[in-house]
Amino acid sequence: MIWLRRVLILLVPVLIGGGIYYYIEWREAEAVRQAELHADITARVWMASAYYRNNPDLFHKFRDSLLARRNVTKDQVDLYLKRYEEEPEKYLLYAQLVKRKVDSLSGDKMEKDTTLNKVR
Repeated sequence: MIWLRRVLILLVPVLIGGGIYYYIEWREAEAVRQAELHADITARVWMASAYYRNNPDLFHKFRDSLLARRNVTKDQVDLYLKRYEEEPEKYLLYAQLVKRKVDSLSGDKMEKDTTLNKVR
């Protein structure tokens, strides 16, 4: 039974360390997933606000349907944006993701526009 104690003395810290490492990795992955989700929503809403600037009713319908599809409420988005209000450097990943998504969406739109102009 002495060998069992010796193994447990080594095994317990390894298991605790592994659990802590797994939790930290999971928390970081969840933060990235949340940043990607909110960045995508922000970019699409921002592009829609430019597209529907003369028709606010259609913009609100678009925004609400986008939020419903993503299973997110407006309050959750507001809470996410206010979370680091006093520490804006923590939004760097979010800001980079929004920029990349807006560039992607505007690039897709410009590509479609040039394709349509070639057809006409």
